[in-house]
Amino acid sequence: MKKLLVTAMMMMMAQAEDKIALTEIGRFSADPAYTGCVAIKGKVAFSGGPYGMDSWDIRNPRVPKQLCHLDLWNADDIVIRGPLAYVETVGYINGVRVSGFAIVDISHPKQMSVLGWYDQNSNSSQLEVRGKYLYLADYASGLVIVDVSDPADPRFVGQYDPYTESSDWVLDVKVRGHYAYLACGYHGMEVVDISNPAAPELVGVYDGGHWGYAFRVEIKGQFALLGNLGTGLDVVNISDPAMPYLVGNWEDGSVWSTVLSNGLLFIVDYSDQDPGVKGLDLSDPSNPNPVCQFSADGGRGVAVEGNILLFAGNQGVSVLKIQRRKE
Repeated sequence: MKKLLVTAMMMMMAQAEDKIALTEIGRFSADPAYTGCVAIKGKVAFSGGPYGMDSWDIRNPRVPKQLCHLDLWNADDIVIRGPLAYVETVGYINGVRVSGFAIVDISHPKQMSVLGWYDQNSNSSQLEVRGKYLYLADYASGLVIVDVSDPADPRFVGQYDPYTESSDWVLDVKVRGHYAYLACGYHGMEVVDISNPAAPELVGVYDGGHWGYAFRVEIKGQFALLGNLGTGLDVVNISDPAMPYLVGNWEDGSVWSTVLSNGLLFIVDYSDQDPGVKGLDLSDPSNPNPVCQFSADGGRGVAVEGNILLFAGNQGVSVLKIQRRKE
């Protein structure tokens, strides 16, 4: 019995050593309303909100400095690939009404400039960029695929239309290989074959099974991580894209935004009970385990690079340091 007690105590000590702390070390805000999304590239942070997109010098994260502002209204998602940022936006660019996305040159963060844009003429949600294609989660218009090989002239390629299939609105998209994984509200997750981008085809459906509202999706190996509003996270096996199935879940939150980093899934929990950003350990896919948390109201966006995490919400952007600690 004594030996078992000592072993248990050693295991508890080891778990304590693995605990992760999220500590706020800085904060910035340019938007008087709220910050809807964030991204990081090196020592430069990018934020978006109702009044536009901003770049920030975070070499000293305790005192971030604004570098540039672009009037890209309602910037709700920013995806960075190399010297370009792809920004979901609804507003005016050079006097032209745009409801889709803009392509921004960020090679000189002090002088960001819009290279081109694509008008989908609907309320878009999230973006994914792979190779020369951008995949646009476009609510009731479904999945829209755009060729962005020429940033000045994005061209429509193909579309997966939910009204001709079985899905709800398409709220998020992630691409791996020849498949796009779509978060589709009450219809769970749909898997679409995009090997022919001009004619995407539905190949598999995970229906959620417990009244979840699928809002965000990430891919980690053979698993899709499906964030639900109100019912937490589903871990779905996608080794056979035609037959995805549930292997585990975490039901204690309402997932608004997600990012994978440092072996963890960081989520923005929008619930009333315990809002903020949380890190989930997925080493056991059947049992996602929260290992860290930063509490704050009104969270919307999250981005991570190295040991720096940006958390966007109603109070601007918190710059958090990720570090392991002993308790």
